[in-house]
Amino acid sequence: SIYTKGGRLETALAAMLSSPSLNVIVLGMSIALLPTYLWATKLLLSLGLIFICVPLISHFLRPDEPELNSPEVVDAKTCNDLCESFFDALIWVIRELSISLWKISLLLIPLMLLAGGLGAIMVTFLPWDQIVDLLPSHGFLRVGLAVALLAGFALILPVPIALDIVLVTLLVSAGIPDTYAGALLFALGSFSIYSFLVLIKAKLVRIALALSVVIFSMSLLAGYISDRWGEIHRQQQKAIWFDVLSNHQMKPTQRTQLISEPKGKSALLLEIDSFQNAGLSIQKTTLVGQENEHDSDFFLENQDLGLQIDRPPLFWANASPY
Repeated sequence: SIYTKGGRLETALAAMLSSPSLNVIVLGMSIALLPTYLWATKLLLSLGLIFICVPLISHFLRPDEPELNSPEVVDAKTCNDLCESFFDALIWVIRELSISLWKISLLLIPLMLLAGGLGAIMVTFLPWDQIVDLLPSHGFLRVGLAVALLAGFALILPVPIALDIVLVTLLVSAGIPDTYAGALLFALGSFSIYSFLVLIKAKLVRIALALSVVIFSMSLLAGYISDRWGEIHRQQQKAIWFDVLSNHQMKPTQRTQLISEPKGKSALLLEIDSFQNAGLSIQKTTLVGQENEHDSDFFLENQDLGLQIDRPPLFWANASPY
């Protein structure tokens, strides 16, 4: 690892924690699949973990034996006897990288296969709707205990990279409260039993325990922030929704007209008006023909609110000039 080869402890810990959470693919999936308040909470707390918590833990819990990770020092006279050409050094680098890759593969591939198999089984066969129904949604102590148990389980669970995004997306679609979603999202992607064992093998027991406690605490904080931020987001979206629906002067952002001329009948005119505002999409369809001179239908959709309405609410039908 970086640490055992002579690198700084902070660098090794930062690389270990940032690899599963802050790579481009995982960030892209998070932004595309999850609500803003969930992935932004995880991103901000992950940056705080790497740039604040890791330096503090490394400073106060640094091992007392500096020779464990001190690179070998070679004087000039010895170097003259040992120094090799560029190609010899390149061959040595390739050989050492191959050996290290082989050792890592022996340890990592079985765990990756196990984690991938467990993840596939969980995604395919577990009844996520029923699992969500089992989680308490009221009561501070009950919800807090459930979040703590869920975060502790997620902290030790070895999951492949990006599986945390898939699992949380499924749970959000099933209706899981934001408190659980935020805690799971942070705990699953930041640490696991594999990371813990790697630190134990490097004789960094105190740092492994400290990171476990810190990440567990930050998972609880992520759940709380996600819940509060999500509530604020929903209230803002609902305010926009009602403002759009009650605005009689709202003009369509796009109008499409389709004309049909069947044999023996007068032409039919189909007008499709689309309204969009702050993520809210409303579609009004008007059919003008021989039998029904003015027949309107509505379709409203907002993914952030989970809304999908195929007819207008009563206040829209009563107040709208359409």
